[in-house]
Amino acid sequence: MPIKTALLQNVIEFFCKFSFFIILFYIVARYTAFSQLLYRKELKRKEELLLAAVFGIISIAFFIVINEAGAPLFLPLFFGMYSGMVVGAGASVILAVYTFIIGQPLYTIGLCLLAGPLGALMGMRIPPGGKKPFYVPLIAGFITLLGFSTSDTPFYSMPTIISTIPDLMFTSQTWYFSLVLYLAVYAAGCYLLLAFLELIIAEEDRKSALQTDNILRLVGKALDQIREGISQESARKLCENLRKALDIPGVCIIKKHESTYFPGRSPHEYPQDSDTFRNIQKRIFEEGLVFEGNHTLIFGKCPRDCDFTSIFLLPLSDGQKVVAALGFIQSRRQAFSHSEQNLVTGLSLIFSSELTRSKLEEQRMALESAKFKLLQAQINPHFLFNSLNTIAWMTGKDPQKAEELIIHLSTFMRQSFDQKGEFVTLRKEIEYLKSYLFIEKARFMEKLQVHYAIDDQVLSHSIPPFLIQPLVENSIKHGLSKKKEGGTIHVTIQPEEEKIKVEVSDNGVGCSPERLHEILHTPPPQDDSGPRRGIGVFNVKERVVALFGPESKFEMESTQGEGTKVRFYIVEKGEKQCQQN
Repeated sequence: MPIKTALLQNVIEFFCKFSFFIILFYIVARYTAFSQLLYRKELKRKEELLLAAVFGIISIAFFIVINEAGAPLFLPLFFGMYSGMVVGAGASVILAVYTFIIGQPLYTIGLCLLAGPLGALMGMRIPPGGKKPFYVPLIAGFITLLGFSTSDTPFYSMPTIISTIPDLMFTSQTWYFSLVLYLAVYAAGCYLLLAFLELIIAEEDRKSALQTDNILRLVGKALDQIREGISQESARKLCENLRKALDIPGVCIIKKHESTYFPGRSPHEYPQDSDTFRNIQKRIFEEGLVFEGNHTLIFGKCPRDCDFTSIFLLPLSDGQKVVAALGFIQSRRQAFSHSEQNLVTGLSLIFSSELTRSKLEEQRMALESAKFKLLQAQINPHFLFNSLNTIAWMTGKDPQKAEELIIHLSTFMRQSFDQKGEFVTLRKEIEYLKSYLFIEKARFMEKLQVHYAIDDQVLSHSIPPFLIQPLVENSIKHGLSKKKEGGTIHVTIQPEEEKIKVEVSDNGVGCSPERLHEILHTPPPQDDSGPRRGIGVFNVKERVVALFGPESKFEMESTQGEGTKVRFYIVEKGEKQCQQN
């Protein structure tokens, strides 16, 4: 048969077999296990060797499918490009060994050994996730064409074809057309296979992104439910959302002495009265370890037709102790994979972190309450002593004024003692402040002037009590009282964008930058060993920042001989959060 006819026949036959193999390869690659195997970017050495063996077998299978018309060198080249040097070289060696066993020429065996490493080197020059350049399928087709070799008619080895070129190049243009067509078929086939591989990877990316999005949504909903506490209702919502999102048979939450939620039918009893059960409880709730075993070890008297099998229990900790266990239950019809176990383990760690955060928030609020009570204890005796002295002095000079002072003092003290740490409206806080200042003005008389700039629309907002009065007290005690002629205090409360600005300023003696830093950053002494400073500034700063966060922008400015200004912002979202607490 003339070589030109043989080439055309080879093109048609090889194209049909190549197309059949690509379709078969694409169908196999659609299976999740294979696509994940191809897609994994970080492999251990054992995984790389296993992958090399799998890809080497695939290359041999293709060799057999095309009836040994030529070594499929594009396969180890692509495998090396996607999975690295070890995988590519391993697949090349396996294919080379096979070609040696079946008696292929040495140059074909050499090309087999070269293909995988060549693909790995090409892959190193292509950015991860980047589109493969046009020359990749061209090189893959060319090296495969070089490996085309068999002595069986109608096929001719590549050396035989090349040796006929001098005799043909001046006799027929059909030869050039056939050779170019042959190369085009190989390159087109390689391009098609490359496009399918890219499609598989893109599909894995899409699945991964979709799964990540679903997990993030799931975590967001679950955290909202965890913040509500582990009650019967929140546990039911959490377990149902987890079961639907993860598509697993059952999810439950148990505490040490009760089952907060279990999806099975009665009579699943909890807790049991057995040594085995108590040992499991100790493992989970005292040692904080994971338990995996038959669900009947946890829930007694399982119904005869119950479909549940094993349970995977993960402890949920609030940072101090295990408060509950999150259980994932398998059934006879459906089990969850190792990757799903890793996922739920990660979810349990996230839930434990949220429980720990909530616990710390409770402790912070308890500490805030303790600071508040300490502040009350400091204010009341100190202020009461000074006020009684003023009233006693005023009784002889102006009984009516003394009576007013007693009324304001009783109002002030009643609000102080009745206050349990709840939030109060700014209106009530201002009334409290004005009662305090009425008494102080009686003490200092014309030396103390007070100017208010308060917007009526902010008076309905809620704030923690005793945030403004301690700042005014410090202005009087450490600013104006040390100034012979006294001075003026300005109290400003105005809306500013989505915040409320609170500012207390005076034109007293002020202080040095060093003293200002000390006041803002050093807690007041717990005993009488240090000098008494303003009882309010540091405590107010700590409370404001703790309750409203950095957005409160607590600031204090002072200039010696000119005065002091303290400013902070009540943040609306912080206010709502505080009210919930």
